[in-house]
Amino acid sequence: MSFPKFSAVCLGFVAVLLLNCSLSFAYTYRQNQGKETVQNISTATMLPLQENILWLLNNTSSLPLPLSIQQREYQQSSGLHNLLYTFYQENNFLPYWVTRYGPISKAHILLFVLLRVDKEGLEPDRYQVDRITALLMSRKTRDLAQLDLMLTLALYLYVGDMQEGAVTSCLLDPALFASARSTFVYRPALLRKAVQAPDLQLFLQSLSPRHYQYQALKKMLARYRALAEQGGWPKIPPGQTLRKGMTDPRLRVLAKRLFLSGDLKDFAVIPPPPLLAFPKPFPRALLPVDAQRFLPPAWRVAPPESESPAPVYRLHSSDSLLRAVKQFQQRYNLKQDGIVGRNTLRALNLPVEDHIRKIILNMERWRWFPHQLKGRRLIVNIAGFRLIGMKNRQVEITMPVIVGKVKNKTPVFNHFMTYIEVNPYWNIPPSIARDEIVAKVIRNPFYLQEQGIRIFSSWQAGAYEIRSGSIDWNSIGHGISQFHLRQEPGPYNALGTMKFMFPNNKNIYLHDTPARGLFRRVKRALSHGCVRLSRPLELASYILKNDYQMISQRQLKAQIARKERKVFGLHQPLPVHLLYRTVWVDRNTGTAYFYDDIYGRDALLAKALFPRHKVKCRYSY
Repeated sequence: MSFPKFSAVCLGFVAVLLLNCSLSFAYTYRQNQGKETVQNISTATMLPLQENILWLLNNTSSLPLPLSIQQREYQQSSGLHNLLYTFYQENNFLPYWVTRYGPISKAHILLFVLLRVDKEGLEPDRYQVDRITALLMSRKTRDLAQLDLMLTLALYLYVGDMQEGAVTSCLLDPALFASARSTFVYRPALLRKAVQAPDLQLFLQSLSPRHYQYQALKKMLARYRALAEQGGWPKIPPGQTLRKGMTDPRLRVLAKRLFLSGDLKDFAVIPPPPLLAFPKPFPRALLPVDAQRFLPPAWRVAPPESESPAPVYRLHSSDSLLRAVKQFQQRYNLKQDGIVGRNTLRALNLPVEDHIRKIILNMERWRWFPHQLKGRRLIVNIAGFRLIGMKNRQVEITMPVIVGKVKNKTPVFNHFMTYIEVNPYWNIPPSIARDEIVAKVIRNPFYLQEQGIRIFSSWQAGAYEIRSGSIDWNSIGHGISQFHLRQEPGPYNALGTMKFMFPNNKNIYLHDTPARGLFRRVKRALSHGCVRLSRPLELASYILKNDYQMISQRQLKAQIARKERKVFGLHQPLPVHLLYRTVWVDRNTGTAYFYDDIYGRDALLAKALFPRHKVKCRYSY
């Protein structure tokens, strides 16, 4: 090959190589746009959009901030400013959402999602959607730069709200909510994932909790909001207690109220058409009282007591209406007697807006919770006085429970059960010994012997037993805390026949109780903080069977009858979640249950989630 031909071939090869390298570099740059590969760029070579974005980042007083981030808080929070600066520096201060020609498709997708955050129980104003929408049509460079930063800040807030909760952290009482708010995310990583996502809308939808309760509450929120837009349900006037078989003009209002909330489904008890509701008495010749037997029971009109006053049409209470009242009472954790008394009437007259607020508060709580729940687990809903055993999405066991009194609140936290103890000792906490046992011994010197309680010289291992007669109970007071009081297994043991342990620093566990009659109450905040079980033998059998331990209920009963302490260790630790949920949706029926805020935590959370005044604490991300 001649030299000129060889040179031409070499030059061609070099040209192809350079072209491939440039294409590879361009592809790599696009792939690494959202990664931590900070590019150096001179301000002299910056495009107008880059210059404006950099200027806004360096002049925080001109930075358009969402309403939830106050200006002074942003300036004080160097973490958020550094995060944004680094996020844009990684992209050479190029915009993520706009070009010089206007917003790109991802900007419209993000705005589409933000405009619909009310479906998640959030406020669109939180993300400045009005200001963002106003900037969409502008093609001014400064406006486009502001729009890009505002969309990034809105995305930053949204991913945090959906993954961690929207409530301002510093407004939460740490003693109450620190263990309840158990999800934390690294937002810079989520921002990068969002801008790199091939389907941004699908990515944003995946940020919400996927478990059934959150999704069911989301549907319930839409339903109750639609009901509120139509005027809600009517308020039932006060009056005498409504019982089966009575006639009362308020029954018509009651039927409408129960029908609108879905408790009454039988149209036989709906009031008669307006045509029959004359403003004066029915002419006896037109509609004799005897002829009323041909009408549906709910349409029958009670005869007037006299001819002079205008009659009031009184619906007769029917079996269908009785069932609807009982259904309502069950959903609101009231005594299911079908009688509309003071407590039931108060619950019936709670406005639909209160229910909407309650649903939003509980959706926020679910955002604090791990978003994916897999495998077998136990859930205790403190506010609902109920334990549920689940595997994946299937409910396998459920039972009523007793939780802590208002002064001995059961805490909210997650842990793992590791063993079950049959015929357990009860190591009496010093606070109970001081506040309750001492007074009982003073009243009855034989109380400790009758209850099978022994006293040891200290809480140390190997402590010796002492006689109760050697203690001056009238003057011991707080000094009782130095002694270890232990109740032996037996019929009077406060823990019953077994306890279920997930060792924690709060000294909380599940256990049996000899006071079985307490489960007949509908309000069961009665314990010192631990959770008492209505069917402990059934729960023990369920746990051990699914832990692959061949121990039947019959064998457990035999072990209990021997009155000997025995520990069954679990091969696989079982997750236990102690929750506080004042709204719960039944998975099988889709029925919503509303519970009293027994510990006042809804009110505390509402103050943090819906602050009436300007937030005074530093913003935290």
